Amino acid sequence: QPAATQPTQPTPAEVDLADWWKLFGDPTLASLVDRAVAANLDLRIAATRIRQARSTRDVAVSGLGPVLDASGSYRRGQNAGARGVKPPVTNSFSTGFDAGWEIDIFGGVRRGVEAAEADLQSTIEDRRDLMVTLTAEVAYDYVAIRTYQQRIAIAKRNLEAQKKSSGITYKRQKAGLVSKLDTVNADALVATTAAAIPQLEAAEMQ
Repeated sequence: QPAATQPTQPTPAEVDLADWWKLFGDPTLASLVDRAVAANLDLRIAATRIRQARSTRDVAVSGLGPVLDASGSYRRGQNAGARGVKPPVTNSFSTGFDAGWEIDIFGGVRRGVEAAEADLQSTIEDRRDLMVTLTAEVAYDYVAIRTYQQRIAIAKRNLEAQKKSSGITYKRQKAGLVSKLDTVNADALVATTAAAIPQLEAAEMQ
């Protein structure tokens, strides 16, 4: 059997690569990827093309094998008998089975198989490219959202800490331990952090 006709099986590395996002152990990300794959029209079209290419390859491969032909017939009859004697009814069956093999002298059939196999591999790689692009986009957006959520949480914690620090600075300023400039700087820091939070939340929504 020619190498081109052997079924292509993904290697363990390719299987791992196909599910790379599962390495994060995040069920939400896995769910988002599964939903994106199920709803993506381009991937559906690519899967249809793979099935078509596989059928074409199988048809081409069949040209390398023998052509089988089976036939059969049935006959029911009654021979002439002696006068006054009813002859018996006879049933006869015949079957035939032929196999022919067309030698691929010039390699045309084999070249057709190789071309069909190459087309199949190409359609598989096209779908794999689509999968990589789609899953990478979903993962990128998901990581971006999680990053913004973390930054927002950190900014809110910082804001609370800065407000407490500003209150302490005001008390120290009233006690004459620090200058007015220290309270102004503390207020500016609080205002800067407070202004950053709505921007981060808007980016998360985007």
